[in-house]
Amino acid sequence: MRRVVLVLADGLRPDAITPTDMPSLDALSRTYTTALRASTVRPSRTVAALASLATGVAPETHGLIEPGLGFLARLPTLRPLARELTRGGVASQVVASELLPAERAVLWALTKAAGLGKYRSAGLRAREVARAAQAVALTQSTGLVFVYLNDCDQAGHAHGWMSARYRAAAVEVDAAIGVLSDVTEHSLVIVMADHGGGGVSTHDHAEPHPTNDHIPLILAGRRHAASSAHASGLAARYPTHIAVVVWAGHPRELPRPRVDAGVYPYRAAARGHRLMRWLTHLGSARVTIGIGLLLVAVGERLLGLAALFALTTSHLAVQGLKRAVARPRPCDANGRLLALIDLPDPYSFPSGHAAAASAVGGTIALAHPPLAPILLPLAALIATSRVSLKVHHVGDVVAGLFLGLAGAVAAATLILR
Repeated sequence: MRRVVLVLADGLRPDAITPTDMPSLDALSRTYTTALRASTVRPSRTVAALASLATGVAPETHGLIEPGLGFLARLPTLRPLARELTRGGVASQVVASELLPAERAVLWALTKAAGLGKYRSAGLRAREVARAAQAVALTQSTGLVFVYLNDCDQAGHAHGWMSARYRAAAVEVDAAIGVLSDVTEHSLVIVMADHGGGGVSTHDHAEPHPTNDHIPLILAGRRHAASSAHASGLAARYPTHIAVVVWAGHPRELPRPRVDAGVYPYRAAARGHRLMRWLTHLGSARVTIGIGLLLVAVGERLLGLAALFALTTSHLAVQGLKRAVARPRPCDANGRLLALIDLPDPYSFPSGHAAAASAVGGTIALAHPPLAPILLPLAALIATSRVSLKVHHVGDVVAGLFLGLAGAVAAATLILR
């Protein structure tokens, strides 16, 4: 089999790879060919680096420095790697996180222009993207699967490189590497970044500076056991000649380091929170949407529609605020996540579960006041479970309850009266 899984962790600095925060990637770096001071292109921007990676030429040749489609006129003079692979009968796919419709349209155009066969978006965090990439890789015995993880870059721009939030994002990226360990049989796994960050400005990476330019590059496969000499050679050539390295050897089984302890160091403590786990699931999308649909099905059509309206409006507000505020989930002093359950997304403020519970519960309580002493305390308990399970701060759930109740009042006013 000749299958390559190329994982690009946007904005991952080499010094973020530690046994504490990134045990899976640290294990790979100690076992296989590693260059922790490889150099990216100048300017050290994602667009320029990805274009060089895709075409094998420097930015002054491909001309793609800023986001946009202006470089398309130069495509006839370039030979993108994916297009050449396709001509040779080798499939290639891209797996990345969910994008906005406008971003998705641009990326689709770039994907087709570069000759890539398919593009798949999955989830909002690295682990979800990795699971989707795992499914894609296991369906093909040969080819290239390009996995794009942007968690570190987003955290770096929002909170600063090497901040607590950035380190939490690095932990999430490492969890994704752990997920992809299941596809390492007969595969070559390449893990790299496109740039560092925080060299001049703590929240940017475009300025010339060694901290912005140095990136990690790890080749894990049969012919890539630890070799500093090979790593030094790669450091001078990334990313314009990485295509040669990708197809240079025959992959073999890779180690599968344990990742759970590094991602959720307090997972064992969750065994004592069974009630909180049960309560927290009552605020999930599946349960709250199901309640609204059930009300419609049993004849409470207006009430069901009102509950779904409250749920939708509060959800939109929650998702907008999460991305605007970008507050990190609860972490310990080392920046490791404390969550005792899986996280729906990397953002903490406000709580979506609390909003959903109060939106549905509040709507029903307004329609049937005798149920208020039961439903409103239940919503509060669901919100409490989110704090107890260490996935939210207290302020997150308070804000979520408020948003949900606001949606309930709006639904009752517009639909029930």
